[in-house]
Amino acid sequence: MLIPLAFVMLLQGSYFKAIVCLCLYGVCALVREFLEPKLIGDKVGVWPVGILLAVFAGIKLFGVAGIIKGPLALVIICEICKYLWKAEKDDIIFQPEKEMERKDS
Repeated sequence: MLIPLAFVMLLQGSYFKAIVCLCLYGVCALVREFLEPKLIGDKVGVWPVGILLAVFAGIKLFGVAGIIKGPLALVIICEICKYLWKAEKDDIIFQPEKEMERKDS
């Protein structure tokens, strides 16, 4: 919304207001770029740099839809790895009879 406002201000001759709008837009964009991966990473339990890389890879692979698909794929892969890691530690996958014994007791 700030870029169209800056454009209108330029057309009206208010150069200072247009520059302020563009600077404010730049600050908002930078803050969002740095905070968004951190906030998303904390909520889903994934490293923030991983989220950034997933967004980048998603955009390269799927275009605009990759903004959603990339991080979603990363979270799914991380959850599968966490499950398999836990299952391997508990030996659930390799010895299903142990799992049956646990359920019986």
